[in-house]
Amino acid sequence: MYEITYLGGDDPSTCRVAAAEVAGLIEQAGSVGATILIRPYARPATGRDAAAAGKGAGQS
Repeated sequence: MYEITYLGGDDPSTCRVAAAEVAGLIEQAGSVGATILIRPYARPATGRDAAAAGKGAGQS
């Protein structure tokens, strides 16, 4: 997943898209002269994720 932010104007809009859609959005933005910011998106970690990550710590 990627987070796309359309820059410019008073209120930039943000959306999340699948990797397969990124190239099309870049092309579309370029064709209309829009500026976009593209960042990888990782879902926020949950308490369950933190506990799973801690289980392996310190074990050899």
